[in-house]
Amino acid sequence: MLQGGAGRGPPPGGAAGASGAGGGGRDRISELTDDLCHHVFSFMKAWEVVRTSALSRRWRRTWATAPCLDIRRICACSRRVDQDWYAEFVKHLLLRRSPVPLNTLRLHWNHDDANTWIVHALRRNATAIQLSAKHHHPILKLDCTAFLSGNLKILQLNNVSMDSRTFSGLCSRCTSLQELEIRKVLIYAAEIQSTSLKRLTLVNCEIFNGLTVDASNLAALCCIRPRSFVPQIKNSGSLATATIMLDDACLQHVGPWSVQDDEDDGDTYTDSEDSDISESQSQSDDGSCAVVDEYARDREHHGSVDIVVYGGERIFHSLSNVRTMNLSAHRGEVLLMTELENCPVFENLRTLSLGEWCINSVFNALSTMLEKSPNLENLFIHLDKKVCNSRDNTDPSETSCTYNNLNVKISYSGDDRIAHQLKDFFLTNNGSWEKRKAQCEAAESSPKQRRVRSPEGGQGGGN
Repeated sequence: MLQGGAGRGPPPGGAAGASGAGGGGRDRISELTDDLCHHVFSFMKAWEVVRTSALSRRWRRTWATAPCLDIRRICACSRRVDQDWYAEFVKHLLLRRSPVPLNTLRLHWNHDDANTWIVHALRRNATAIQLSAKHHHPILKLDCTAFLSGNLKILQLNNVSMDSRTFSGLCSRCTSLQELEIRKVLIYAAEIQSTSLKRLTLVNCEIFNGLTVDASNLAALCCIRPRSFVPQIKNSGSLATATIMLDDACLQHVGPWSVQDDEDDGDTYTDSEDSDISESQSQSDDGSCAVVDEYARDREHHGSVDIVVYGGERIFHSLSNVRTMNLSAHRGEVLLMTELENCPVFENLRTLSLGEWCINSVFNALSTMLEKSPNLENLFIHLDKKVCNSRDNTDPSETSCTYNNLNVKISYSGDDRIAHQLKDFFLTNNGSWEKRKAQCEAAESSPKQRRVRSPEGGQGGGN
């Protein structure tokens, strides 16, 4: 039986009897279906999965057919250097695993074996790879060779460095790649170009010299706190959902940055390192890029002509076809306020989430967004507790209201004065939005009427 290293093997002696197989009791564990067992295994590390072979007779080889293999263990570059048992364990695990397809592989970078394990998984028809190089020094310059496979659909990368050659190889050779998620990655590429990509997630990535995303079938985009440059989106006609979270403090070229800025998290790996960031509530997942609130308030009062934000040209035009949009930023954020001057009409937009960037004394940015969204049905406004002039740690509160066909939900912490001002704003200005919506509908119907006009009017067909 496989051992998970010294002291990490299956439970001793009496563990099997405790499963219910002994003592004359009913063996309920053995009655679980393989699909259910494999689902449970997907939340466990591989060495924990192997130990389940001691729980039941039927489970002795169930681990060997698990479609998800989680072998994440931090790199030997950290203070822990006990890696020999780990490499041997994974080697024997792969050798003794049943010859069935492997759907998902999750791993941390290993100096000697990571590429071999990735290639092995892809040869077993793996469709999803999750790789993190956290704690690896120096930062790992990713070689895409190991990932080149027509079967790969989902690729998640953390704490690595990627250049144009890497992106070009992934996008041209991974012809089935549908989901690309990169977190805390140094990006030296100028373009991500793909016809298969449907979901793209960029979180806390340092972008050098600009980045263009050209993915004609991209349906979902999530860009959280890009550093140095804001990506430019092209050919976004298929984009239906977009989450953009900006922070000017991250876009100022004020000094070097390393993806190795997290505190050491101990010997035990936690899934929270690679978990999804909430698209609407999370404002910062590390201290290196926190919003400078006093700085933002000063910009609001004294202007922002001295602030230069790179990239993100025509960002609103890139999002003009989406049905769901989340725009989160601090007060006075430069790019959104600048691009708002030439904002297009969001004809398809049904659900909109906004942060405090659109909140000022007269709510003019909020008014513009509402005027440009004639078919909006749901509006969510998230107010940071500092915007509400509150210094307590109370849980966020919510207030909801409906104005004609628009459902509004405002979340805030502490002082509710801003929330009440917003409600008064909606009551005062709701009629003007309805008028704007009627004007848009009339403008849309007018060309249609001209196209169906009879031939006598000179607008008929070509006869």
